[in-house]
Amino acid sequence: MAQVRTTDILPTVLDVAGVALPEHLDGQSLKPYFNGTETANRTAYGETDYPLRFGWAPLRSVREPGFKFIEAPRPELYDVKTDPRESQNQYQPWNPTVQKFRAQLAKMREEAPASQQASRGAVGQGTTDELKALGYLGPADALSSTNVPEPSLLPDPKDKIEEQNLLHNAMLAADDNRPQQARDSLERVLKIDPKSPTALLQLGQLELVSKNFAKAAEYLGRAVQVRPNDTAAAFNYGQALEKLGKLSDARDALQACLKLNPSQFPARLLLGQIYLGLHDAKNAQDQLEAALLLNPKNVEAQLSLARAQLDQQAFAEASATLEPLTHSPAASAETYDLLGQAYTGLGKKEEAQAAENRAAALRAGKSH
Repeated sequence: MAQVRTTDILPTVLDVAGVALPEHLDGQSLKPYFNGTETANRTAYGETDYPLRFGWAPLRSVREPGFKFIEAPRPELYDVKTDPRESQNQYQPWNPTVQKFRAQLAKMREEAPASQQASRGAVGQGTTDELKALGYLGPADALSSTNVPEPSLLPDPKDKIEEQNLLHNAMLAADDNRPQQARDSLERVLKIDPKSPTALLQLGQLELVSKNFAKAAEYLGRAVQVRPNDTAAAFNYGQALEKLGKLSDARDALQACLKLNPSQFPARLLLGQIYLGLHDAKNAQDQLEAALLLNPKNVEAQLSLARAQLDQQAFAEASATLEPLTHSPAASAETYDLLGQAYTGLGKKEEAQAAENRAAALRAGKSH
């Protein structure tokens, strides 16, 4: 019996069906095993960056008949013939099998596209040398000349099993509309790790939806401190601060969010509206025009832009923004209110009165 890989399944199905195989497939057809022309074992590789979503280290593995190696902050090597339950970790950095498997993983890393060669949790050789000098790496690794490519500064996922289970329970509870159970699980995570970026973000989002804006701002502010490059945390933090009426702080949070990713329409729109609240119509107009470049047909952004134009007494610009909306089913009483103000500013009394009448009619229709 030979070891094969799950990546071999698709090429096998295509081969058996007589379909030409694409050029770039990770696996190979198993058809040669059917008639005995191939009997050799195939090396199986595994990798996951999923733990990075929680701020934990990614994992890589190699398995050949007899041994399984897992590259992690605390690496693992198992003799699966004598220890099929993988209960006895035989890892030693100078072990020839470890060296061989690490060389294979390093080769895979070199052959991967440049965008996949280094994870966000990895550090370079200069930092590694400093960490060895400071004692942050294990004594075995620090005193050996292993070929570990990029030791990770992130936590080992196997040390985070309880947190992972709680985060999973919280996700299921949130999906089932059980916010209190989700809240309980996330709070338990924070008792284990007060700086868990995932728990802080999810709790903040939960409180935001529940309109507990002060709590939301607290959790999301902590999330931003822990993970300052998280655009979701930064945007949600700005939302919570805006709901609390802390417009200057919300402005700063959203500016930081947009520095991370300038192409966020919701952040541009909210920042423009916050500038309106701060009576800064010029900056509001800049942000709202940028938002409309990202989503030209968004009615809320167009109405907010018209408000910024009216605040600057740019009545002709405001009417030019609003008039196309009157031909849309989305035209609202607010649309005609603003258009009436623009026409009044332009001295178009009859058009202004007609717009005001249309706004009143739309409101009356909604009240019935």
